[in-house]
Amino acid sequence: MALSIGLADTLIKLASYYFHERAWEKIRFGRPKPPEYNLSRVGGARQGPDEIEPRTAVA
Repeated sequence: MALSIGLADTLIKLASYYFHERAWEKIRFGRPKPPEYNLSRVGGARQGPDEIEPRTAVA
């Protein structure tokens, strides 16, 4: 009997924790608003075809 009570207690706590965290994730109060766009790129600026330096032959 104690095992079933402990198991039920654990499952109820896990479920309540899960749904509690899901509910807080949906609330945006106090969080900074994400930017509507991002001009930065990962890895540096993009080079166009006219900005790429030509390869030189190595002797």
